[in-house]
Amino acid sequence: MTRVRQSARARADLVRIWRWIAQRDEERASAIIRRIEARAAILARHPEAGRLRPDIAPDARSLSVERWLIFYRIDRNGAEVVRVVDASRDLTKMEWPRTTIHSRAGSPHSSIRTPVLRTSANHRRTSAA
Repeated sequence: MTRVRQSARARADLVRIWRWIAQRDEERASAIIRRIEARAAILARHPEAGRLRPDIAPDARSLSVERWLIFYRIDRNGAEVVRVVDASRDLTKMEWPRTTIHSRAGSPHSSIRTPVLRTSANHRRTSAA
């Protein structure tokens, strides 16, 4: 069984989603977050369940839950949920963090965020969504 982790950015995305929905209905907001978390939990048994997303990054994959996209990567430590975003957003502007580089002691050495490269093919693909 694979370990599933959430990045700090993904956790912040979930809080932002909950707050946005909770303005109208807190119960619905909590239910949606539970559905998103349940969908991400399948990565423990099926880490390759999501589709490859080379339009985002070479190591990006995604799963969908209603109007939300769970973006994740698979690494030697399991699956890492990197972002959770509204599928209607312009994905060409979403930042995708590079893999954290670890020193010999195992502590994070650096983590650099890089913007997704924009291409006309990416724009057409995300504009149609």
